[in-house]
Amino acid sequence: MRKTFLVCCLFSLSMLWCFYACLQEDSFIGNNKVDRFFNTFGADENVCWIAEQLRQKNDSSEFVSAFVCKYGYPRWEKAHEFPEGENVVYAVPVKSVVPDSEINSIWFFSMGQDSTTYRIYTREMAESITTRVGGDGVEETWMFDYFTINALHKKPESGISFVYSTADTGTRAAYESWECVHAFAGYEGYEADLGWHCWFTGFVYLMDANFDKLDGGSSGSIGGGGNSDSSNSTPTEPQDIKPQDQDPDKEDRSPCGTASKLSSDASLRLKVNSLFNAVQNYRVGDTENGWIKTTTGDYIYPNMKEAEHLGYANTSLSGKMITEQYHSHPAGAPFPSWADLKVLATRYQRGQINAANFSYGVVSSMGCFTMVITSESAFSAFAQSVLDNDVDLRDSYGSMLKTKTNGVDSAVAKFIDFLKTSVSGLDVLFNEASYNSSGNARLGNWQAKDSNGSANISNYNCN
Repeated sequence: MRKTFLVCCLFSLSMLWCFYACLQEDSFIGNNKVDRFFNTFGADENVCWIAEQLRQKNDSSEFVSAFVCKYGYPRWEKAHEFPEGENVVYAVPVKSVVPDSEINSIWFFSMGQDSTTYRIYTREMAESITTRVGGDGVEETWMFDYFTINALHKKPESGISFVYSTADTGTRAAYESWECVHAFAGYEGYEADLGWHCWFTGFVYLMDANFDKLDGGSSGSIGGGGNSDSSNSTPTEPQDIKPQDQDPDKEDRSPCGTASKLSSDASLRLKVNSLFNAVQNYRVGDTENGWIKTTTGDYIYPNMKEAEHLGYANTSLSGKMITEQYHSHPAGAPFPSWADLKVLATRYQRGQINAANFSYGVVSSMGCFTMVITSESAFSAFAQSVLDNDVDLRDSYGSMLKTKTNGVDSAVAKFIDFLKTSVSGLDVLFNEASYNSSGNARLGNWQAKDSNGSANISNYNCN
């Protein structure tokens, strides 16, 4: 009797605390709760897109409050990716609003060819499965403990620990990389081996999905299939355009002609100068900005902007080829980050880049740094190495960052040296800031640039 009474009291206290936590969450002013719910800083580009579609649905049918009260806040940046048949699944840990809680909910999104389904998986569900089928329950519950360690940096009550490993395979058309954890539980010297658990971390070709319905429930289907409106389906032509389909006659292009072409493009110069003026007037907290231009002449703008990151909704690019992609580094380096290179490589591998007529730019207070593809076969191999997180390439990029520079010229030159050493198939154009008699900065024309391997810049030989 006492035991039953104690259990009931503890259950009542936990329910009261959950109710109190929900009241506290509801005391948020304005859209603070929504902004926190959809904060995707540092997340994968596809995860950012998923969150943006959910935000749009929340605008028309508010579900965030109920979700937060029942499950908590998604940690989008901690999502893990793995394959499930022909689909790609993202597992997003959800942090409870109850203080000191472990990860007790995981939001799964399965992205298919023309739809995305979702479901919430809770520790309570996992333990119910264990009760029905028996066993130690590790297969059903290990991921909650993994995310508790990985997302919350807490040691789970289960006492489980993980040893990390990686594995590579070439069994699919695309190169695959897997991350695995070897689970153990118990005290040192008396640990039980709980087996290996793996998920996919490498690059796969993803089909764009179209969100169609979200009811805020624990599971559902978003876009395509069922009774969804097929008139809203998203084209997936880019998935059928592979890099090798590009015209081989466009190989080994000189950057000189591109520099002249960009310099005579009035609309490009206007937009680049707008970004340049923004970074010249930088204030702490300013976000990156930029645009993408398609072969049809349309401009697409980011749906998410942070101080050191921006993202685009995949639906806005579906079925479209890109000729320009420019963004700003308000208080950063004048050349692309490693994350920028991964975005560029991903777009190329998805067949979204018109390599023969494409420029990728970074605008900083030093000017406009632009890359063009001059050897597509070399760039294809370089892009694959970037996506594979090739150790030698990452080390080369890291060494380049550590190289001391003396002004903008040597900063640009050391990046050119990195591109040349990596046989990237990319050449650099630079539109350097100049100053008039009043001390006001402006941008002039692009110049094709070269370096001698020791961070000494020079103009490209355009004769």
